[in-house]
Amino acid sequence: MALERLLKGFSDFHLGYYREHLDLFERLASEGQSPKILIVACADARVDPGILLFFADKVAEVLVISEKIPPAMILDSRFRDVAPDAFAFPGDNFYEIGGTDDFLRWAFPLYKHGADGFYCSGSLATVKAMADHALPVCGHVGLIPSKRTWTGGFKAVGKTLETAQLVWNQCKALEVAGAFAVEIEVVPHSITRLIAERTNLFLISMGA
Repeated sequence: MALERLLKGFSDFHLGYYREHLDLFERLASEGQSPKILIVACADARVDPGILLFFADKVAEVLVISEKIPPAMILDSRFRDVAPDAFAFPGDNFYEIGGTDDFLRWAFPLYKHGADGFYCSGSLATVKAMADHALPVCGHVGLIPSKRTWTGGFKAVGKTLETAQLVWNQCKALEVAGAFAVEIEVVPHSITRLIAERTNLFLISMGA
């Protein structure tokens, strides 16, 4: 089970890395932390960002937000025992959860158990309903795998004026609906940069 592996990893960390770098952790405890870089990663990310970006002091430099944490993990009280400070927001495809009322029924117990936000690929009405209930919600724009037939399949979205305007309009609509963030997937970097300069949404890049 994934949770057992997580708990074992936490135990191994305490017995190994923690003891080997005790001076570092004592300094962090006494002086506090001032992360210079924010890394947003899906729960299925395979590489430690600190390793990927070659930070010498990984703990002090990087703050990780974990997106799409499996809901079952959030509902297990042990999750917060091993990840008390992770900004975690679970999610699933809209066809697995259902319509607006289904999303609300799905989200409330997770919020009660410590979810910080929610990924939602459902309708604008669903995003608005969640935001109206004070549930922090992250939408999805660009290549949305569960809705790929609307944008021509598994390929970049935003390479033409028409599709770039589509992504922009999606972002603005989600912002108006009350989303705090969007996952912007396989959109040209130049388009993503222009959108970032014109929206208050937190953009989570997936190949953008």
